[in-house]
Amino acid sequence: MNIKLLFIPLLLFSSQIYAETIHLGILNTSGNEAENVLYAETASVLKHKLKPRNVEVSTYDLPGLEKGIADGKLDFFISNPGFYVSSRQKLDTTALASQSNQFFGRPDRALGSVFVVPKQSSHIYSLRDLRGKSVCAVAPNAYGGLYIALGELNRRGFDPDKFFSSIHYSGYPMPKVLEELKAGKCEAAIVRTCLLEELSASGQIKENEFRVIEPRPSLSKEHCIRSTELYPGWVFAATKNTSEALRKETTKILFSLPAVQGNEWSVPRNFADLDNLYKNLKVGHYEYLRNWDWKEFIRNYWSFILIVFVVMIAVFLHNLILKQQVERRTERLRQTMKEKLAEHQAAVNANRHLHDMEKINLVGMLSSMIAHELRQPLTVIRNYSEGLRDIVHSPDYDAKVLEEALKVVDEQSIRASSIIEHMRGLIKGKESKVQEVNLNSLVPSVIDTYKELGGKYEIKFVTSAAAPITVQIDPTQFEIVLLNLLNNASEAITQQETKPVITVGISCENGEAAVSVRNEGFLEHKEAFDNLFAVKSSTKANGLGLGLAIAARVIERWGGQLSIHQHNKEVIACILLPSQ
Repeated sequence: MNIKLLFIPLLLFSSQIYAETIHLGILNTSGNEAENVLYAETASVLKHKLKPRNVEVSTYDLPGLEKGIADGKLDFFISNPGFYVSSRQKLDTTALASQSNQFFGRPDRALGSVFVVPKQSSHIYSLRDLRGKSVCAVAPNAYGGLYIALGELNRRGFDPDKFFSSIHYSGYPMPKVLEELKAGKCEAAIVRTCLLEELSASGQIKENEFRVIEPRPSLSKEHCIRSTELYPGWVFAATKNTSEALRKETTKILFSLPAVQGNEWSVPRNFADLDNLYKNLKVGHYEYLRNWDWKEFIRNYWSFILIVFVVMIAVFLHNLILKQQVERRTERLRQTMKEKLAEHQAAVNANRHLHDMEKINLVGMLSSMIAHELRQPLTVIRNYSEGLRDIVHSPDYDAKVLEEALKVVDEQSIRASSIIEHMRGLIKGKESKVQEVNLNSLVPSVIDTYKELGGKYEIKFVTSAAAPITVQIDPTQFEIVLLNLLNNASEAITQQETKPVITVGISCENGEAAVSVRNEGFLEHKEAFDNLFAVKSSTKANGLGLGLAIAARVIERWGGQLSIHQHNKEVIACILLPSQ
């Protein structure tokens, strides 16, 4: 193999390097000589430091620069920030650096506009005085020479399109604007910031030849007079075809350049204020806002409009159908609620009627109970009164015996009165006088009362509690309930050879007190268990009828429960109460 063949790829690669060309486009609208010097110096340094690659520099007007970027002919370009913001959105360009100068220091506050009039002008001293006047400017798309000035008018609340009577465009370079102002072609002129100072320093104009309208106060490093807000300076940007490596290399070169006549490249800042300026003026990439026409809009977006219209119709029909369904369901619900309300009212009326009937039955039942309960103290009173009669008529009666007998009579009369009062309370539904009661002492007392009233069977008292068992009850009503249970037990006892015994027991377990009454015997019928506390008539000659129902209600008022059941040969009545 010939070794010369090995050098062929190397020679081809080297030729490609030397043949590579980097294209830089510059927007040719600047009337600033210092800026032109900066751009020339920038191109010169890039040509030197990017060797062996070639750097080709071309100038363009606005349409030409946009076409060059769109056709992929440029790698970098220098333009005013207005064009860059437009190209950023339309052509995907990226700012690498922004122009700054020694007067304002910041790249986002580098350029403004100045309203000037001849010094001898005696009728124009404010922006308001410029209304209806003719004005000279460099070009209809000038950045510092027109747009910034019009933006200031817009910020002041004026309509820039109707503010001046006419605008005369002189063309570049920008000093021609001042020449035409002196020639009387207009009453005022618009130029970029620092132009007056540069021309005065070079002797092209006299120091006091022109007067600035509404000059702004100077900043700390600001030496140029201005009439407007400040905006970003010119931009050095890369197109989307430029490699990342070349962008980084070029950016380093730009930031290493020394200042040229006070101008230098700095890190690009925020372009939001500039974007708002163009949007408010409806120029540049916001030009479409000025030319908006609804007919044109329909032609361009008819398919989208049609889709939106169909969706709106569908949504409307859906809502209409949904509304009808909701109304129908609401009406059905309203009718159902009306029926339920009628049923509820009927139930209320039935319950009220039942309550009235129960109340009538209750009155009858309580009447029987009162008669039964009063029979006991009245019997004692009668017995003791007969005994007292015999004692009184006896010549050797004992006063102490008489006193004890009278005491018993008095106690039984009080008891009878208490029974009557409690029965009235039951009829009227009054709350009983609940108090803390010790069952260990109350239950034996009731047993003694039962015996005193002539109980015919033996009572056996059993307790498994060593400590007192206390509950919250009405002692009088409890005595009535327990006496009724003892009487029922006595009447239910079957005949046996041995003497029957009634067992009364008390116990307490798990916070619940139990009082039980046991007697030997049987409930006559099985259904007696199911209807034991139901409203029914008594089958006993002297029975209470609804006595157990009343007793159950009394116990329930105290949070307890009354039950009666059969166990082997015993009938057991049990009172359960919450203990303290």
